[in-house]
Formats: sequence, structure tokens, C-alpha cells
Amino acid sequence: MPDALHAADRAVVDHLVEEALALLDDGRDEAAARNLAEAQALAPHDPTVLAALGELSGALGRLDEARDHLRAAIAAFERAGPPIDRAPALADAHHALARLHQDAGEHDLQVHHDLEVSRLDAAAHRRAGLGSRRDLALVERATAQALDRIPEPFQARLRNVPVVLEPRPSIELVREGFDPRALGLFEGPDDLGRLSVEAGPADRPTRIVLFFANLLDAFPDDGELCRQVEITLLHEIGHFFGLDEDEVDALGLG
Repeated sequence: MPDALHAADRAVVDHLVEEALALLDDGRDEAAARNLAEAQALAPHDPTVLAALGELSGALGRLDEARDHLRAAIAAFERAGPPIDRAPALADAHHALARLHQDAGEHDLQVHHDLEVSRLDAAAHRRAGLGSRRDLALVERATAQALDRIPEPFQARLRNVPVVLEPRPSIELVREGFDPRALGLFEGPDDLGRLSVEAGPADRPTRIVLFFANLLDAFPDDGELCRQVEITLLHEIGHFFGLDEDEVDALGLG
């Protein structure tokens, strides 16, 4: 019965890892560590276990350990190869490692892993069929409703600022160090810059971008998706009006 035992162990490990990640999200690090210790005892070289250990180490501030776990997870995923259903977990490991490199100011290493995230996510989004007419109509409707709720005089000052939909950040943006899983982007001169008589031509026009495939992937529930579209849009509008990341976060739009 080795195959049946292996399947049973697989189910237990997957449950322990899933529960541990949920505990981490709730800030219950000690409980998450207990779960992962059980999972590691059953499958010490399993890539999903190693990736979760990397996230735990990162949450505990053990950054060198987190990097080691995530690198080991990526190597294990790549050795295992298919099936396709493990690709999202590989992308998650690359993304977590990229954020560690970003925090350390290691641009080239960050970009290396983020390009892998971009490649893997694009394939996963195609397989999932994200961006159907229904999907785009839902995002467009949520965007229009959010814009309608913005009071004057702010709404008037936004009328010449296009809001465009793109599936994900471009490879060019990722190469510049932009997070491939970002939900939105403001680029170009802000409100003050556009009004300034000293402002010269910009490399990029003023616009707000919503990355619809990333939004749809992260928020599969329609109600939560619409709420997040509004939050993301307001976040980028905050940048248009000159707020920095800390100020936008202080308004609850992080």
C-alpha cells in the first residue's frame, strides 16, 4: 500500500501547509511553526513545505534562513517539473524571494525572480481564462461606479486622467523593479505637476492602470473584486493628488 500511504501523506502535508499559511496571515506564528514542523517531519524535502518555511522565517525576521528555504523550494519545484498545478506555488516562492531581494536593495536578483513570476503568472492566467468579456465588464463597471462616487472638485480634476485596463505589469516595468503582482499603477505627472507652468514634457503620459488579471486572480469573489477595484483605484488617485505610499496607506487604501 505504498502509493495509498503516499497519497494520504500528501493530503496531510497539503492540509498542514495550507493551515500554516492561514495562521501566518493571522499573525499566529507559533501555531504556524507547529504545523510546519509536523509537515516537515512527513516530507522534509517537499517544495511546498520549504516554501512555507521560507514565509515563516521571513515573518520572524530570519531573512537569511528565509532565503535558503525559498531557494531550496524553487530548486525542488524545478526538479519535480510538471504537473501544472504546482506552477502557482513555484511562482509564489519566486515572488517571496524577490521581495526579500527588494528589501535588501538587490535589484538584479529581485528582477530575476520577478521575471519568473511574470512568466508563470501569465501562463496561469491564460489557463484559467482570466479576462473574459464578463470579467472585463465586471472590472469596468466597478471602475465606473468608483469614479462616480468621487466628490467634486476632485472628480473634475480627474476627467482628463484615463483609467486603462492591462492584464499585468509589462516586462519593461518588471525590469525596472516593479512588482509583477501589483494591482494598479499611477504614472506620469501628478496633479500639481500638470498644473505647473514649469512642468516639461513627461516620458509617460498621466494615467492610471488597473491590472485586471492580477485583480481577478487575487479576488475571485465578485463582491470582493469590486471592492478591491475601488480600493486600488483610490490608491492610485491618491498618488495623482500627490500622496506618497505612507500617506495613502494611512487613509486605509494600502
